[in-house]
Amino acid sequence: MRLTSFVSVFAGMLLAASSSDARPPEIRNVNIRGLQIGQATTITLDGVDLQPAPKVFLNDRGLDVVVDPQSNAARAVLTATVPNETTPGVAVLRLATADGVSNGVLVGLDRLPQQAIAELAPALPIALHGSVPGSGTSKTSFAGKANEEVLIEVEARRLGSKLRPVIHLFNEQRKQIAWAAPSRTLQGDARLTAKLPADGKYSVEVHDAQYAPPGVSFFRLKIGQWQFADLAFPPAVTQGQEVALELLGNSGTTKLPFKAPMGSQIQPVALSSAPQASGVPPSVLISAWPEVLEAANGAEPMPLAALPVAVSGRLDQPGQLDRFQLPVTAGTKLVFEVFGERLGSQIDAVLEVRNKQGGVLASNDDSTNTIDPRLEFTVPAGLDAVEVVVRDTLDIGTSQAIYRLAISPADVVAQPIEAIAKADALNVAAGESQVVEVFVTRRGYDGPLQIALAQLPAGVTATGTDIPAGASGTLLTLSNASDVAAQLLTSVSVKSPDGMIIAPVRTALTPDDPSPAWLREQLAVASVTKPATAFAVTWADAAPLAQLTQGTKTALPVTFVRPSGMLGPLRLTLVSSHDSPRVNNQPNLAVTLRGERVVEVPIDPPVKAAWDNVAALDKQLVEATKQAAAAQADAKPAAEAKVQDLTAKKTAAEAAAKEAEAKANAKSELAVIVPAQLPDSSSDIVVRAELLNPERNTVLRTAYSTVRRLPKVNPLALKLATPPAFEAMFDPKTGAIIKVAGQLERLGGPAGDVNFSVAGLPAGVSATTANVKPDQKDFVLEIRFPANFTQTDVTGLKLNAVGPPDPMSGNLQVKNELDLTVKLTYPPK
Repeated sequence: MRLTSFVSVFAGMLLAASSSDARPPEIRNVNIRGLQIGQATTITLDGVDLQPAPKVFLNDRGLDVVVDPQSNAARAVLTATVPNETTPGVAVLRLATADGVSNGVLVGLDRLPQQAIAELAPALPIALHGSVPGSGTSKTSFAGKANEEVLIEVEARRLGSKLRPVIHLFNEQRKQIAWAAPSRTLQGDARLTAKLPADGKYSVEVHDAQYAPPGVSFFRLKIGQWQFADLAFPPAVTQGQEVALELLGNSGTTKLPFKAPMGSQIQPVALSSAPQASGVPPSVLISAWPEVLEAANGAEPMPLAALPVAVSGRLDQPGQLDRFQLPVTAGTKLVFEVFGERLGSQIDAVLEVRNKQGGVLASNDDSTNTIDPRLEFTVPAGLDAVEVVVRDTLDIGTSQAIYRLAISPADVVAQPIEAIAKADALNVAAGESQVVEVFVTRRGYDGPLQIALAQLPAGVTATGTDIPAGASGTLLTLSNASDVAAQLLTSVSVKSPDGMIIAPVRTALTPDDPSPAWLREQLAVASVTKPATAFAVTWADAAPLAQLTQGTKTALPVTFVRPSGMLGPLRLTLVSSHDSPRVNNQPNLAVTLRGERVVEVPIDPPVKAAWDNVAALDKQLVEATKQAAAAQADAKPAAEAKVQDLTAKKTAAEAAAKEAEAKANAKSELAVIVPAQLPDSSSDIVVRAELLNPERNTVLRTAYSTVRRLPKVNPLALKLATPPAFEAMFDPKTGAIIKVAGQLERLGGPAGDVNFSVAGLPAGVSATTANVKPDQKDFVLEIRFPANFTQTDVTGLKLNAVGPPDPMSGNLQVKNELDLTVKLTYPPK
């Protein structure tokens, strides 16, 4: 058995016949989520369209498999042997046919025997596979010896499961020997180590931490002994730097020579030298910043020099304080951030900034969505140095209490962009397109971005590869001009025009995906031959929508072409490139560009009746053909005549069915809701059409309209009667009054009053307000400076216009603002 390249394996598959409207395979479940290195493992894949001639891939390499002859399109039973030289760890498993490539599922790779969970494990070590039944518990048992040390670990979250595993170990008397809860070191999975007190039978139970898994609850339960490494130290290395990397696990101190590659990325580090290694390998951040190691310096703090800089350290003694001295300049704004929990470390870090005398100037324990601390600190006057202190809240010291302290000026960000794609496989039929949402999280960089794909099948091209300045994403579109089947794995990156900012685009099918980041940097792309029947959706608005006006709802008519003979409903969804903000991990629809609802268009009753008639005649024809073949000589003419008659009737019925399809409804309408508050400068929108089976539980075909990129427009357009830079003579007795006058032009949005005010006023300065009714447009405000005011140039003023509440946006209001400045001229004294 051997691993071969993704492309070479698929090339051999092209000789296999493909049905005219066949679909790409889809994996919905795998009973065994692990493969034993060097030994045969039999796994069962459940899904859709898993035939014909399925092939299996691990990452980008093809794996030789034996397909059980009882396999069918919904279930494939495969026996695979992973080559003996394979490095233990975790990989993405995909299935491919001549009709495309499936979604990926994560599987473990090690030398443990793999089997479905059973009442009794036959021998240790072993990996058992199963799922937790809702609020229930999954159980197994094993025979143990007195003083035997066993590891028990659940891999679930790291393989894509929603299970939050808790493990219990009991003896034969149901006395609990040990238990383990979800661990952040294991990305929410669990592991325990126990020394067995006596010979006997021991039971292991696994359940969800809240007895209600929020999704699929599969797991891989390992029992016995193996080598693992959870963390790498240092956790970050500068590009091109060579270090001795320490792997922290149960194999003692393991140090490996490591040279960081160029480019900002996350690099896995396998425990390849351990013969019984198992588990997800630790990873190292490849950094563009200078990365240094904490150095013991007696009673003195470790000096740090130029910024930005990052320090990798370890709190390995109880009550330990790690101290660093940093030269500073008064008035400079600095950012201090500790990475601990986010590395999988055991510490709950506290960050302090102190003066030379040891006085605490600022401190932080937890920051947004993490227990890791972060501080924004402006250096006060008279200070030329600060001491930075990192400690643990509970003063616990262990070899795994590692951290990374990052310090930079406020305008320097280590990772100014992160990008995700909402699909991990795209199958593009000849003459058609597929669209994937790519979202970008921005931290300090708001400029344009460019997407690059490492490779694509011949004839497949990409559009929508630019993300405009101020936008949170794009709809990346792959179109296929070739009618030759091919598929490959590619990587996707996003970068700034000058190339100074670059980041990988990772797949994120769920918002809280804890699977290894480096395995989410692969996108499977397949070129599929042209389907026999057409399926399309197109815009049908007479005057195409040209802009996204905040606080509006606009109807968008569409037309569609159904594949002939397909009797399921059509599901229409509006998809946008606007990345919805989340509250409590749920989309905040009040500030989301969205379709009003998903539209389902049922099959027309006359069309269904016509095709039902064709199906009935076809059934009769099949039976009549059998009877004619078996008829005796004297009965054969009548039997053959019946076949001819039914054939003619079926042909006429098919023509009638196609005529009914031509007359059937081919129009529908969606509506786009633009929230009152939309941060994106522009957004892409597209209509996705999904053809469902009659039972409405499977998507048979997917088509997209063309993508429209539309600018955001504020419906409250403000026009001042004069330039926004005002000048006035100051009267020492009465002060000064600035009159701000202009007109409001309404470009849509909720109807109602618009209220005007001025913000950013200096102390003692006041301003009037104005209210503009729906049938009005003029506004006048006054900014009043008192007689004791002494400032000459007044900046930072903003004219605010606030519209009425928008019920489609949770009663948020459309707002607009203009910057104002005032220059006062004082009479000579």
